[in-house]
Amino acid sequence: MENLFVNRVRLNKDNIDNSKYPFNIKCLSNFDELKIDNPVTLFYGENGVRKINHYRGYCNCIRTKS
Repeated sequence: MENLFVNRVRLNKDNIDNSKYPFNIKCLSNFDELKIDNPVTLFYGENGVRKINHYRGYCNCIRTKS
């Protein structure tokens, strides 16, 4: 079950061109890996699949419980 969660994001610099956007941005020039130690919720999907509606619904639930 532990393998189902994202615990890091790595940039494979062998397959990118550092002279092209977004890899030519200065803050990404030294980026190698982002370690994720705490749970993070990711919404992903193609345009038009209503991701924002799920996010707004979640926010409304939190707002009504406070």
